[in-house]
Amino acid sequence: MPMLRDYIENGINEIRILLLGGQVLLGFSYRPYFEPGFDRLSRNAQITQTASIVVLTLTLIWLTSPAIYHQLADRGENTARFQKFTADVLNWGLLPLAVGLGLNGFVIVSFMQLPHASAYGVGVCVFALAFWYAFTWMHRDSSQSTKVRAKLLEEEIQQGKSGGTEIETKIKNLLVECRMVLPGVQALLGFQFTTFFMAGFEKLPRSSQLIHLAGLTATAIATVLIITPAAYHRIAEAGEDTEHFHQIGANLLLSSIIFLGIGLAGDFVVILRLMGMSLHSSVALGCAMLGAAYAFWFGWGWWKRDAR
Repeated sequence: MPMLRDYIENGINEIRILLLGGQVLLGFSYRPYFEPGFDRLSRNAQITQTASIVVLTLTLIWLTSPAIYHQLADRGENTARFQKFTADVLNWGLLPLAVGLGLNGFVIVSFMQLPHASAYGVGVCVFALAFWYAFTWMHRDSSQSTKVRAKLLEEEIQQGKSGGTEIETKIKNLLVECRMVLPGVQALLGFQFTTFFMAGFEKLPRSSQLIHLAGLTATAIATVLIITPAAYHRIAEAGEDTEHFHQIGANLLLSSIIFLGIGLAGDFVVILRLMGMSLHSSVALGCAMLGAAYAFWFGWGWWKRDAR
């Protein structure tokens, strides 16, 4: 008999694995813009590098969505629909991650001025997709998935009759979700701090430098907020699992996501400026990305909450 809480916990931990891999790629993708070697890249390679930023940023937004969905749509309850949403995020999250690997591979080979850079990038992407999708789908048992889904729905019904998810399980999931979001915040903050001391930062217009500082400030606030539940649980609640702490922790998690979005949008604006776009166009695209991220993170969660 499957346990709903175990399936959900495993799903969250598997998303953490993807985020840790994406963290490395995202940190690398930002750094070349401020290194002297970036100017030696061909225009096609520079555009490809920017495309990888877009793809990996969307991947980060996609992979962090289950934490928001769980707290907004299901109020931290373990539900079969949240388990399915987590599984869907995992399934589709591998695709842009593979594309990001391929794009970065193309840029590296182009920088080394080796032939067949496109073939190398495509090869890396196809290799990842072969293992992540083709290999796993060959061993997939669709009938087993249907049976598990039915049993999880049945368990959710029984759980509802007994009063819902235990508070201990809700808090455990909340803390794991905070750790799930942290790698994305960590990758962005590390890049933002080191950028100030790179040679390329001095070449930025003053407006772009201030935008970068604003993005760093937002990401730093997100970092503080995402770590606070652990401190609050240990100090204010003496480690006790209470409904009050769950509410506080959920609000801190959701608040950190708001500032994470601002940090992502700020650095996206700076990257577009480095690619030669005007300030107004860069800010407009950055705001569009931020609005789309908020719509997916919070709009989707609130809509599903009402639907429930």
